[in-house]
Amino acid sequence: MADIKNMSIFSNTANGMEAIKKASNNKNEITPSPSIEKTNEIKRQMVVTKEKTKRTIKRTVGAPVKNLDRTHASKQPIKLSAILNSTSRSMVEKYETKLNKDELLRKALDAYIKQNLTKEDKIDLLRDVTRDLNIFREKNPTIEMIDEDGTVLKTAEEIELETENELRSRWGIEPR
Repeated sequence: MADIKNMSIFSNTANGMEAIKKASNNKNEITPSPSIEKTNEIKRQMVVTKEKTKRTIKRTVGAPVKNLDRTHASKQPIKLSAILNSTSRSMVEKYETKLNKDELLRKALDAYIKQNLTKEDKIDLLRDVTRDLNIFREKNPTIEMIDEDGTVLKTAEEIELETENELRSRWGIEPR
């Protein structure tokens, strides 16, 4: 109580309250020094530079493109759970050395579809997959197979039909 009485807040003159208000106003009026502004600007420039370098770095990752429909080629790495990723990597390394991870997972999916789905479910799944492939092909069209001389070996339509027939045969559906 002695401290409050010394500030004379409760008296008519209220010198203590005026001192508190002046101190508060002085804090608000303090401007940052030029050196602090320069360091803040440098930090902002460093952040912008880091963001630009992150955006410009583009790594090509995924399965190699083989002589089949480009829709089967991975444009981005597949995000898998840790267990599935570890299992497929170990299987490729130990048991199925002729396949890569993407081919092994495709083979496992094909076996599951062939064994566990009914014919109607397989046809429905094929319809969904071909619809998704067609949407993908709008952005990334299928490329014709051309030999070194420039003659067309397979047109894009033939490759797409071959892809659908390959899926049909692997899933146990009669090809068209």
